[in-house]
Amino acid sequence: MYALTETCYLQRINPEDLSVIGDRTNISDYVAMNSATAHPHVLPDGTVINVGNNWRHKNGPHYCFMKVPPVSGGEGKIIIFKR
Repeated sequence: MYALTETCYLQRINPEDLSVIGDRTNISDYVAMNSATAHPHVLPDGTVINVGNNWRHKNGPHYCFMKVPPVSGGEGKIIIFKR
């Protein structure tokens, strides 16, 4: 389980007592996003879809959709990158 905000950071937490597990994760270390929503959509198979933005694109700011597979340790990827 992860706690999210509208920043580019997420924090793994223990669902039983809400204690923090490890260090926070910066999603921009894995995908070209500077921020993402705190309310991603979870598909029936466990895939997570989230919207965010990229401010550093060569053509100016863009909205992005990120897809994270349901498999633990899977890598996220940008599936739509639109200005």
